[in-house]
Amino acid sequence: MPRKPTNLLWEITDACNLRCLHCEASAGRKRENEFTADEADELCRRIVAMKWQRVNLTGGEPLLRRDWPHLARQLADGGIHVTLVTNGLLFDEKIAAQAVEAGVKTVAVSIDGLRATHDRIRPRPEHQNDLPSCFDAAIAALRRAKDAGLTTAAITHVNLWNFGEREELHRLLHAERVDGWQIQLGVPLGRLREVDEPYLLPIERLAELEEFCAQMIRRAQDDSTAPAIAVMHTIGYYGKNEMIIRRGARRDTQRFFVGCVGGWRALAITSDGMVKPCAILPREFAVGNVREESLETIWNDRDRFTYQAHWDAEDLEGYCAECRYRFICRAGCTAMAYALTGTIYNNPYCLYRRAMEEHDA
Repeated sequence: MPRKPTNLLWEITDACNLRCLHCEASAGRKRENEFTADEADELCRRIVAMKWQRVNLTGGEPLLRRDWPHLARQLADGGIHVTLVTNGLLFDEKIAAQAVEAGVKTVAVSIDGLRATHDRIRPRPEHQNDLPSCFDAAIAALRRAKDAGLTTAAITHVNLWNFGEREELHRLLHAERVDGWQIQLGVPLGRLREVDEPYLLPIERLAELEEFCAQMIRRAQDDSTAPAIAVMHTIGYYGKNEMIIRRGARRDTQRFFVGCVGGWRALAITSDGMVKPCAILPREFAVGNVREESLETIWNDRDRFTYQAHWDAEDLEGYCAECRYRFICRAGCTAMAYALTGTIYNNPYCLYRRAMEEHDA
């Protein structure tokens, strides 16, 4: 696959008004050395010059950074599709108008279950626990964004707590006229490692999740008012619905999983300038810092992304080392593999692996 600057995720602040249980970055407080306004300005110019197609402004909670409209405007003026990823608590009518004025195209709001479940997963800091439901605020944000003419998307981390609510959640998002629904698994990194009761969806339920995603994709193809489903790379691989869940809303496209695209089609930048192949990966996977060298220099040095540029099937471990799909799958989601096994070369959260192990049992 040719390298192409396609999807860039920029954590413009680590400050956050929630303390979500599954937050890989353990966001909450602003980093002391976050970008100044001038540094953020310069990075916007670099991003535009490199012709990135899509940039997600996220955090933390990006609305807590005062200059977010200015950053969005710079990127949008450069022809980039800007998505604002928010928990929705601050997204009132004034913010909706600012987003439109700033050239934002899409507003993505996290919805991690129905009210009780969402509020349990996304608690406020202790001194703010008496405030209204975070779930209600998130749904209201989606309504305001839609009414303002913006494309809307819900992002759901599927886990053991909300898995039984998936059908009702789909009905709710459909009724709210949400344009897209991004479905992914929570990755056990950051704050999720501290949850002291079962949370991660068991591998035994992964096939059910794949079937649900396939059904929702078929439904969206038959009903254009239903949310378009985007299945993220934490879910898979090579199950019976592989071709369906990878194509998503693309009706006439044949698609299948071809491994992690971090450092190849995607990149992430932290609030203090560190560059990582993927936002979920821990900071030890950083390949540079834009305060020390340009984003172009980092991106153009493909050798920094060693596990991509110099990938070798001989490095695979466990079942992945013998799998028939190993040369194209490359152990599935790199972040999930690392979180579960401590290596990027062995991923037990795999539909094909699960099916083969059940067959041999």
